[in-house]
Amino acid sequence: MHEFEQIEDAIITSLTPLMAAGTVKTLAPYSGQLGEPDMRIMAGRFPALFVVCQGMDIVWAGAVSEQTIAVTLFVAARNLRGASEAARDAGAYDVLEAARALLHRKVVTAGWSAVRAVREAPVIYAPETGVCVYEATYAIKRKTL
Repeated sequence: MHEFEQIEDAIITSLTPLMAAGTVKTLAPYSGQLGEPDMRIMAGRFPALFVVCQGMDIVWAGAVSEQTIAVTLFVAARNLRGASEAARDAGAYDVLEAARALLHRKVVTAGWSAVRAVREAPVIYAPETGVCVYEATYAIKRKTL
């Protein structure tokens, strides 16, 4: 299994309490779901959380390499603030916060460092269409021979 699959699966497993709590309706690896021509079609599956590894940096020091994988969570919701905006579902901010509480500084898979939150930023903000997407980037590292 490629490192990316291992990390994506571990992150998804760590985020499953969000499904059980009803914070998200969709939790899956990202495979282009947000490229839908009409994002309003996707809104029925919001709030949603998609996980994808964005790349790996490898730094060599002699025979030892340090690998750093960037993992991005795409958080899609109908609005940013959820219940505070009179919505029945969690907003993007609620999902970002809940995901960070489950991931940041937590070891999600053996042999890798704790996951570290790096950045959160808007991708799409179109509340008039019921589509708000944020990305949250995390880093996870390991050293290998």
